[in-house]
Amino acid sequence: MSGATTIYSDGSLTLSGAASTLELGGTFTDEGTFDWQAGGVTLNGASATWNYGSSDFSVGNNTTQSFTLKNGADMSHSGWGQYVFIGHNSGSNGTATVTGWLDLDVRV
Repeated sequence: MSGATTIYSDGSLTLSGAASTLELGGTFTDEGTFDWQAGGVTLNGASATWNYGSSDFSVGNNTTQSFTLKNGADMSHSGWGQYVFIGHNSGSNGTATVTGWLDLDVRV
């Protein structure tokens, strides 16, 4: 998708199936429910941004997912105290690929 995409507070978007993909080239604002069950999400290009709100961000948490941030794309969150989980639980398969700059508050 290119251009601005918003999931409003009463809306939802579901991505399911290991072969499912969502490529974002514009601004993506998640105010509602992005039900990312499986598959891959790519943010591609300097105009690609995603504010994932005030919740934790998980890739491959109890499922198979991939996340790619490339070519100047940017990801942010609202507030403090969020965590990023990649392949967090037993049997999970999460892959994150970052080309360029990613600024995270990482706790190990």
